[in-house]
Amino acid sequence: MRLRFIVFFVFILLNLFQNASAQRIPMPTTISTPRGNVTIYTPSHIPMYNNFNYKNSNRRHEFTIVFLNDSTMTVKAVIDLSDSVHCIKWGKKENQIIIKPSETKEIYRMVRGEKISGKAMDSCWIFSAGFGKINTYSVTSETDYPLIAYVQKGVDKPILPLTEANVREMVKDNGKALKLADRKKLLKAVEKYNEE
Repeated sequence: MRLRFIVFFVFILLNLFQNASAQRIPMPTTISTPRGNVTIYTPSHIPMYNNFNYKNSNRRHEFTIVFLNDSTMTVKAVIDLSDSVHCIKWGKKENQIIIKPSETKEIYRMVRGEKISGKAMDSCWIFSAGFGKINTYSVTSETDYPLIAYVQKGVDKPILPLTEANVREMVKDNGKALKLADRKKLLKAVEKYNEE
């Protein structure tokens, strides 16, 4: 009886740890149909660097928004990740202003004189999180707890969602990194590839 309790307890702890170390974020996936390619948004697990500090992975900041016509606006807000298209919202519910990535060129914030810039994509803004043979991009502006959701091999290649298929293709010439990708340890696969 005691052994069953211990096994059950360990199982619960492992599940809690697994759920705490990732967040579900809508990610774009392009599928081929008889009438052409279609982009759909499916919830995907995005690993987080710090398992127990989710609130630190997307904080309220003073962002400068650069619109398509080059006008700017500075607001104190948080990036809303709850929908398939991320946005910045502020103001009371009845007068709430919502800005989506498609309406902007970029958003940025300043930290000790350094510009942390988010490039506008179709459904989100992406912030550089790491450079190497494979570059990583976060969907939040946090430098200490990024939510890596996109990768890019080199500087001239397209920026792609962090998916098993995309990472496998990028690391296929490195056996150790490929094994990690096969085990769905995508960020570890990228790190291993960048090390060698």
